[in-house]
Amino acid sequence: MNRFAFLLALAPIAAPIHADEVAIASAQTVIEAALEAFEAGEYVKMERMRPPSQLRVMVEASGVSEEEYLNTRAAKVEASLEVVTIESVRLLPDSLSTLQTPTGRTYVAATVETYWRFDEDNLTRILGPMIAFEDGGNWYYTRVEKDADLSALRKAYPEFLDVEFPAQQMEQVPTNQLPEDLQ
Repeated sequence: MNRFAFLLALAPIAAPIHADEVAIASAQTVIEAALEAFEAGEYVKMERMRPPSQLRVMVEASGVSEEEYLNTRAAKVEASLEVVTIESVRLLPDSLSTLQTPTGRTYVAATVETYWRFDEDNLTRILGPMIAFEDGGNWYYTRVEKDADLSALRKAYPEFLDVEFPAQQMEQVPTNQLPEDLQ
């Protein structure tokens, strides 16, 4: 078999691998951008990184303008940060995996690890599931552990109706300290 024929034979195998790599890189970029916006206190910017049809459903359900909705969401985040301190938030790169809905839409599942401190004696580790997918040529992220987010996602993108997502996991950190790699 000559080299050209060999490469043609491999093309169907190589194309999905390349597509998966592009999807994972795109998902990682949008999730990390959302986390950076969160850490910078740019909560409206973070919310605008959600899939547009999902955001539209959420705004419509709220009964207010998009701007008012986004500002209200940002205010809720700010209020929660008066009760809890975020000691660390990061995407776990090894958690990224490319999947497909039953209808064939490609999406990337990911886990974000967050450490919340409620008081000096109460550090909690949270593993929160997220997904990212392409819509209209752009990549967007969304959380999938809250019922409201899932409901809006499934209403806007019915291809996710039969997709099960992992639950958020929370555990108190026995040492009450961040892992060494985060200190």
